[in-house]
Amino acid sequence: HTHTHTVMQPEQVWANAKTALSNMSFFSNGLLAFVVVLCLLSLIPGMYDYLAITPGSVIPPKTMVWTLVTGGFVESNLLLTIVDLLVLLATGKLYEPLWGSVEYAKFVLIVNAAACTATASTFLFLYTATARLSLLFFRFSGMCAVLSGFTVAFKQAFPQRTMHVGAIPVHSRFMPGLVLCLYGVLFVLGVFPLAHVLLAVYGTLASWTYLRFFQRRDGAVGDASDSFAFADMFPTPLQPVVTLIGNRLYALLVLVRLCPKHTRIVDLSASGSSVHLAMPANPVDAERRRQRALHDLDKRLQATPAKASATAAAAANAAATAATAAGAAAASQASTVVNLDAGAAGEAAPATSSGIAS
Repeated sequence: HTHTHTVMQPEQVWANAKTALSNMSFFSNGLLAFVVVLCLLSLIPGMYDYLAITPGSVIPPKTMVWTLVTGGFVESNLLLTIVDLLVLLATGKLYEPLWGSVEYAKFVLIVNAAACTATASTFLFLYTATARLSLLFFRFSGMCAVLSGFTVAFKQAFPQRTMHVGAIPVHSRFMPGLVLCLYGVLFVLGVFPLAHVLLAVYGTLASWTYLRFFQRRDGAVGDASDSFAFADMFPTPLQPVVTLIGNRLYALLVLVRLCPKHTRIVDLSASGSSVHLAMPANPVDAERRRQRALHDLDKRLQATPAKASATAAAAANAAATAATAAGAAAASQASTVVNLDAGAAGEAAPATSSGIAS
C-alpha cells in the first residue's frame, strides 16, 4: 500500500493564519499582538523584571502596579508563549460569537487583573506572617489565571459537553476542578511554582464570580442556573461541604457589598393552566377576612332547621376551629392569592426573587 502525505507549504500556513486572524475582532488580534510584544520585550536583558510581578515592587516605594496587568500575559519561556497564543486563538473564535467582543475583552482583563492582584496580596500576607524575604521578592508571571478562567467559561457555555483527552473522557463540568488538580500535581512535582497554582485558583474564582453575578448578556445579569453552581464543579461527595462553605462566603461578600444579591427569575408564562402565587399581604386584612368568614358561618347556622341541629352544631364547631387555625396561619404568613392566566397572550411574566448563595 502506498500512502500519500500532504505537507503544507509555508505559503499555505501563512494564508490559513491570515484567514483566521481576519475573522477575529480587533481586541482578539490586539491581545495576540500584545502577548507577542511582551514576549519579545522579555528577551531583552533586565526587561523581564519590569514586566513580571514582584510583590515587594507592587507596593511603595516602587509601586510597579502595571505589572499586575503585564505579568498575566508574559511568560518566562517561548514554549509557554506559543501555548498561550494557540489557546487565545481558539478561545477567541469560541467565546466572541457567544458574548460579543466587549464582554470577551472584559472577561479576559477582569480575570487577569483580579487573579494577579489576589496572588500578589497572598504573597504579601505570607511574608507578613513568616517574615521570609524570599516571598516578598519572588518574581512570577504567566497566563495561568486566564487559561483556568476559560475552563469555567467552557463549563457555562457547554454544560453537557464531553471531551476526550486521549482515550479518557472528560465531562465539561469537571474541567475547572481537573485543571486545578493538574496545577497542584505539577507544583508537588516541582514543575510549577506556588505562584502558578495561586494564579490558577484565583483565576477560577474570579471567572466564576464574574460570570455568575456580573456578566451582562441577552438582557440578563449573571447566570443563576443550577448547572452553573460553584459546587457543581466538584465531585458529588464534596458538593455538600463546598455548598456550605460557598454559602457562607457569598453571604460575607454580599454583606461587604463586593457581590450583589442575586435574584432568581421564574417565568410562569409557559404554564398551560392558571397558576396561583402566594404573595405577602397586610395581617390586618387577613384578620378581617377571618372575622367575616366566621360571621357568615354563624348566619348560615341560625338558618339551619332544628332536625339538623346536632349535625350543624358539630359542623359549626369543626368549621370554627378550621377558620380560627386558617386565620392564625393567614395572619402569620400574610399572603394573598394572585391568579395568573398563562394562556392570555401579551401578559408580562411575573418573577419571584430569592437569594442565590451557591
